[in-house]
Amino acid sequence: MGLVFMAPLAVFDTFGIVAEATEGHVPLAYLAILVAVVFTAFCYSRMVPVLPFAGSAYTYARRTIHPAAGFLVGWTATLDYLFLPMINALLSSIYMSVPFPNVPAWVWIGSTVIVTTAMNLVGVKVAAKRQPPAGRCPGGRLTGLPLLLGAQYHRRHQRRRLRPGAAPVG
Repeated sequence: MGLVFMAPLAVFDTFGIVAEATEGHVPLAYLAILVAVVFTAFCYSRMVPVLPFAGSAYTYARRTIHPAAGFLVGWTATLDYLFLPMINALLSSIYMSVPFPNVPAWVWIGSTVIVTTAMNLVGVKVAAKRQPPAGRCPGGRLTGLPLLLGAQYHRRHQRRRLRPGAAPVG
């Protein structure tokens, strides 16, 4: 429960509209995303020894590229968190208007926001008590293996890791 239900109707995008539009190539997109996530995890594992504090994309971009880059990364993430729920609520009204055409769109949008908010407020507490540690974060079970493999790779190659003065800082 909890964060797992942040977008309860998102499955219709992936296995409905997108699967049809891509002629069934959705798994290939997931494989491409997996490569990007593993690469990101590897990069984060290399950044931790160099910048051993609050590791976020914003912090790393600000410290290693430029403060303006960090600003853009931070705002991009913030806008993503703002717009994605709005898009999901709108999509739920589109999906539900097909079987129930006489119900106004605002009813579906409002009910999606209320149900999703309630599930998140209640579900986070339930998930923290009932799920194993890997399930406490969204996608934890899927990203756990690449992260463990990245950590093992990092431990084996610590002697070649970046030194604190090696990365360009701000």
